[in-house]
Amino acid sequence: MNSHPPHTDVSQNIAVVHNGIIENHSQLRAWLEKHQVSFVSETDSEVIAHLIDFHYNGDLLLAVRESVARWKALMQLPWSALTSQTSW
Repeated sequence: MNSHPPHTDVSQNIAVVHNGIIENHSQLRAWLEKHQVSFVSETDSEVIAHLIDFHYNGDLLLAVRESVARWKALMQLPWSALTSQTSW
């Protein structure tokens, strides 16, 4: 798959590699920054990782579902978390 470089959340437990564009990543980034989330890049991939981490409460699939519901995009998204046995 052709994809953007991987990005992680602050704790570096959730890594994201995706192929596509998150059309509303600027709005999601601003929302996350209001919740004290810090970024190290300007990429939409990092926004995805932080958004999943924000929703993560032990159930990775639920966190991904809640995150996907917030973004507007057409893409492929394989995902995995270092602390989970679940991945796609």
